[in-house]
Amino acid sequence: MFTSERLFMTLIEAQDWPLFLQLKTDPLVAKWCWDIPTNEQVREQFESRFNPPTENGEHWFTYVVREKQSEQAVGITGFKLSGQIAQVGYLFLPNFMGRGYATESLGSVIDWGKKHHQIDAFSAIVTAGNIASERVLEKCGFTLSEVIPDAYEIGHNKYDDHIFSLNL
Repeated sequence: MFTSERLFMTLIEAQDWPLFLQLKTDPLVAKWCWDIPTNEQVREQFESRFNPPTENGEHWFTYVVREKQSEQAVGITGFKLSGQIAQVGYLFLPNFMGRGYATESLGSVIDWGKKHHQIDAFSAIVTAGNIASERVLEKCGFTLSEVIPDAYEIGHNKYDDHIFSLNL
């Protein structure tokens, strides 16, 4: 577990399935991220969070983000190690967007990764148009390092991928 001023983060567990399913299938969450997957696809993604790292060391360290005061789950955050670079990600329930929780939790993830996994390079992929996620990354010190044109499709529309980087 690790904490920030208003939040605490714990490794995802089997009982967090309803939260994970809601985050992956909510239209407001998915809007700038993906086409809404089937429950079976979400279940596969969820179960993969409990698998050991692959041969190349890749593995998502997924943490449930909870408010300290209410202990209510508000989203997930985490990182996937790929060599010495960690790709970060975060998703929050619509009722908790716009409260600064993504920025606060991401800052804690970066600190945790540096301290406990000796990570000094982070990256993030954001679909073009997802201004809120770009602002979160910028507030945490990330800079736009690459744009990959037409890299991702959501709802039969092609979008650029914006690659953000942070080197500590």
